[in-house]
Amino acid sequence: MKTTARFCWHDQQNRLFCTSTNRWLALKLLTITTLFFCLNLNHAAQAGEFSVAPMMIRLDGKAGQKQTFEFTVRAQSAGQVVLHIYKLKQMHSGHMEFLPLNKDDAGLVKWITLNSDKLKLKDNQSQTVKGKIKTPRGIKGSHLAAIMIEEVRPNNAKRVSVTVRYAIVIDLKLAADHSRLEGHLAPLRIEQREEGSYIVTEFTNLSSRPEYLKSVIDIRNEEHRLIERISLLTESAQQRKASKSRVFPKTTVGLKGLISKPLKSGILTLSARNRFGRSNLPRGKTEIEFNKNQSTQALGYELAPIIIEPTTLGFSKNEFIVSNPYTQAIKLRFPVSSKDGSEHFQFRPRRITLAPNESNKIALTQHWSNGITSARSFPVDLAIGDRWHDIQLQTVVKHD
Repeated sequence: MKTTARFCWHDQQNRLFCTSTNRWLALKLLTITTLFFCLNLNHAAQAGEFSVAPMMIRLDGKAGQKQTFEFTVRAQSAGQVVLHIYKLKQMHSGHMEFLPLNKDDAGLVKWITLNSDKLKLKDNQSQTVKGKIKTPRGIKGSHLAAIMIEEVRPNNAKRVSVTVRYAIVIDLKLAADHSRLEGHLAPLRIEQREEGSYIVTEFTNLSSRPEYLKSVIDIRNEEHRLIERISLLTESAQQRKASKSRVFPKTTVGLKGLISKPLKSGILTLSARNRFGRSNLPRGKTEIEFNKNQSTQALGYELAPIIIEPTTLGFSKNEFIVSNPYTQAIKLRFPVSSKDGSEHFQFRPRRITLAPNESNKIALTQHWSNGITSARSFPVDLAIGDRWHDIQLQTVVKHD
């Protein structure tokens, strides 16, 4: 079996964790990672043979300008390191993950150049690495990237060889970004688990910059009496005991909050109040038929918003994945192809049945004959067992 491992960064906590297909390797990497990365990014990170400073580089600039930065690598004992540029991606849990580059990647990772990609250092020697960032015109928002510094182990090393990496995070914030903050909160649902019942949903940051989300949910019974008021947070925010969740641009994160009060079977109304940055998002209400003896997860099935980017001729084609997270088969029916005013749309396939844990791809083609594109919501039918539910598929027009 092929052994793989990945490193992830706890947002704002400057800690990394790893996952691996090999439990012994994961434990060893996690121990090494804890030793080397549980540090303040404003200070040097130090291992047995190397130290790196600073570990967080924050830059402010304008589109079309060049930026310079530098960092220092110091050897406690002689050795070599290689430097790689990595991209950062926010995961569904809210944590940040370091990923190696692909040839099709764009953004900050492609704007960075370093004056050296390999260093050979003597005992107690320091060397400064200089970098440049050339930002294209017309770019705005916040951008993240990482420089991974990897120790090169000798091929004839007798001890157990563990690859040690040091991550420097580049945080570039471009000025003159006064675009409006936009976000989408998926329908709320209740999931019953062994440890209790949770309110669960997802939030998508549709903006070009990261911000903090504060989400508060009121639970009311059929008599409209308040049962409980709880906060929804990402897993990362919960681990940090934070009161808000940071969400990065064009990213969807999961939110959940534990319900501490006992719930009775019946119709529950969930009211959401969300503050994203300094903006209050529209309030939303969800009615759920709750049965304390039966999971209500099926009622909360939702489809993530589709970000569309129409051509100048008014055409758009997008593909998205639908999955079945349940223990029984589900059916999905998308709207019949039609011409709705100036818009023509088509789903392929339109009907699909998914076995438990099965996924499939759906294509949505749209054309606006008058050239005026707009977002819309498509009604979708979902069947779990013999019961049908109404859900929505939301499209969002990408803003340059």
